[in-house]
Amino acid sequence: MRKIFVDGVKPSHLGTQPVGEAAEVAEGVYQLKVPVPIPLVFVSIYLVEGDDGWTLIDTGFDYPEGRATWESGAAAVGCDLQRDVERIIATHFHPDHLGAAPWLQGISGAPVYMLESEIQNSREVW
Repeated sequence: MRKIFVDGVKPSHLGTQPVGEAAEVAEGVYQLKVPVPIPLVFVSIYLVEGDDGWTLIDTGFDYPEGRATWESGAAAVGCDLQRDVERIIATHFHPDHLGAAPWLQGISGAPVYMLESEIQNSREVW
């Protein structure tokens, strides 16, 4: 039988990371569990620090608890949502990944990127 785990690799703490808290997953890459108002409970979004500013990947729903978590989580990792965001990426058209993009774009001025086919899907569905 082939060994699939490397000796010394520890289990990830991300499974027990509380909703609303940011955790570093790699150097300059942070996961933030943003609450969502559906049984899913949260969606994991990512803040990536770069030389030209921050990239936000996925957004969660646009609702007060989500916005508050974005503001506190971004601040906790050193990202000022009004000054430091260079781009926002939505991986697909579901509202737990795209919903808060207009709000984040409005406060940051950063462009939102998504695959062209996903843009069309979002227009048809939402």
